[in-house]
This record gives sequence, C-alpha cells and structure tokens, in this order.
Amino acid sequence: MLSRFAKRIVQALPAACLRVVDRAARLPSFRQVVGAPPGRKADPGGRLAAGPRAGRAWPRAAGLAAGLAAALAAAPAAAHCGGGRDLLDELAVSDPAAHAAIFAAAEAEPNAEGLFWTVSRDGAPTSWLMGSYHLPHPLIDPAPPGAVAALEQARVMLMEMSPAEMGDMARRVAADPRLVANLDRPPLDQVLPPEAFAAVAEAMQALGLPPERTAAMRPWILMISLATPPCVLAELAGGAGSMDAGLAARAAALGLEVKGMETWDSLLPILQEDEWSRASLDALVLAAREADAGRDMQTTSARLYAQERVWPIWTYGIWRAERTGRDVGADSLRARLFDERNRRFVDAALPELEAGGAFVLAGALHLGGEQGMVELLRREGFTVERAPLR
Repeated sequence: MLSRFAKRIVQALPAACLRVVDRAARLPSFRQVVGAPPGRKADPGGRLAAGPRAGRAWPRAAGLAAGLAAALAAAPAAAHCGGGRDLLDELAVSDPAAHAAIFAAAEAEPNAEGLFWTVSRDGAPTSWLMGSYHLPHPLIDPAPPGAVAALEQARVMLMEMSPAEMGDMARRVAADPRLVANLDRPPLDQVLPPEAFAAVAEAMQALGLPPERTAAMRPWILMISLATPPCVLAELAGGAGSMDAGLAARAAALGLEVKGMETWDSLLPILQEDEWSRASLDALVLAAREADAGRDMQTTSARLYAQERVWPIWTYGIWRAERTGRDVGADSLRARLFDERNRRFVDAALPELEAGGAFVLAGALHLGGEQGMVELLRREGFTVERAPLR
C-alpha cells in the first residue's frame, strides 16, 4: 500500500503515532499484560482470550511492543533535520524535463499553493483553515503569526485527531500489543527473501531495533518507522513538538476546546490495509533501501512547505516512486489517504464552521485538489480565501 514516498505520507498521520508504543509501555495496564500468567486473561475487560497459546503469546507481543518503543525512544542521536540537500534543486540540473513535469502536475491541481485560508458564510463569524507540517524541522515555524492571531480570536479548534484520542492509541496498544506485534503469520524473515529482509533489518537496526524484533513486528508499523528519518525521531525524543501539538496546547491555554475530526477506529484500517500484500512488502523493502535519503527528503519537502508550494510534495513523491517503473497505485492511495479522509474532516468540522469562529488544522496535503478541503468547503457554500500566514 505505502510506496517509496512514505516519507511524504507520514505527513498525513498524527505525529503522536511515532510515540504511541512508548506511551503504552509506561501505562500500568501494559505492565499487567506483560506479567499476565499463562492461560489467564490479561485484564478485566477480557481483551485477551484465555488459553495456553494466548498465555504464551501475549507477554511476547507486549515485549515486542516495548522493544519497538525503546528503540524509537533511544534512536541514535542524529543532528536535527536541517542541513539536508534539496533534491528538487538537484533534479532541476540533472533532469530539467522531469523537474518541470513534477511542478506542472502540481500546478494542475486546484489550490496547489497556500497554507492558510479564511472560511466565511453570511451570518457567522470568520473561521480559519490551516495546513500543517506534522514533523519538526528547523525550516518550519511551528507557531506562525497568522495562526497565533487566529487562535486568539477563535472559539474552538479542530484537528485531525484530538489529544485525548491520540492518547487512546497508547491504551489500545497496552491492551492489545498485537496491533504492532505479529502473532498470526510467519515472521517477516520467513516471508521476505533473505536479501530483502536484510535491508529492512539494517534500516531498523539504525533506529535501535534488533533484527529478531524487526522480524516479529507488523509491516505497517515498520513502514511508519522507516518513513520517519532518525533526525526526526531524535528531535521528538529530545522533546521537540510537532506544529499540531504546539498549536493545540496554545489553544487549550487560551481556553478553547480542542476537538478531533477522526478517530483511530477510522485511521487504523487505512494504515493496516493490505500490509501483507506483495506490493506493500515491496514498498517496505524499497523504503528500507532508501532510508538514508530521509534527511534530504525532509529538507526538500520542508522548503516547499515554507514556500507554501504544497502539492509538489506529493507529485515529487510520486515521481520518485515511479521512476523505477513500478505501479505504485497512486490514485488509489490518494483516495484512501486524502480524498476519503478530507470528506470525513469536512463533515466533522461543518457544525463548528457553520457556527463560526472555528480554527481547523489538517495536514497541508489535505487542502488542495478537487477533493481537497478547500474545494469541499466551497461546495458547502462557504467562501474560502487564501490569507497570509506570516
């Protein structure tokens, strides 16, 4: 499902996903699961069925989840994500035709540029729509002046997933580590050819996860881990917050209610869909083999974001994925990751937008395109106009 441009896809996901297992490992319920005696339920809710296999497997799953959490939290202390190469600048020299095609494809999309928009309708106060950059980067101001000023006037904030819902994922993993640990299929080193698994294991080893634990994890969580460069993991482990979390904290400090527009129940199936398919496993191996480009990809996309040129982030990712001749299923992926979720976001935000005074924050790639949030809101009768963010 996820191909080489997973480093762009991670921008569609809440940054808290990277810290979910770490949080889970700290919860009392997680320790109870680890210590559950064989053949016994792990918690009063009965989430772990009794039986000999369950009793053996559950502590193993919990231990694997804890291992992944520890690995990500203790990832090698890379420098911050600044200083990388701008790969699009290099492409403009090495292949001007490809560079031009990438930007032409982006410019063909409605609202391909712009990060900050006013949303208005007669009879209601102005609302705001902002596209965020989910990962910390030195080129990105996590609290742009336009956003701060809007929050000071707003009465409510909506984001992809509320802080409470993000915390709920930690509890889910604590209650069922099988969300990230593979207990139902052969381990990954038996599924992938030896050289392919070696590539994945080497990339995860760089994040601190030993090969035997990599072999026992589910592909979807490995893909998300590989989609996030070590420099980002180091910044998150060091306390650097995402733009989303920072703006939500600012809103809460102002006394605003912070609501979510989706839940893990709706997002997890997207992340896990077809994770064991040949195409998804090929994408995992490709991401592992190109993991060293993570810092450069972050610099490239962060510069585009800082210039408010959003949609080339997507079209460049597609170009990188397809240059090997692979069919990455870009249309289907876009529909699942963006178009379907955009409709869900707009439906969730409509009552607050109709009342006015709402500050709506979603990943920047959710705004543009025919099925982007800007166009969807216009079809709902709102006037949506680009506004200065800085």
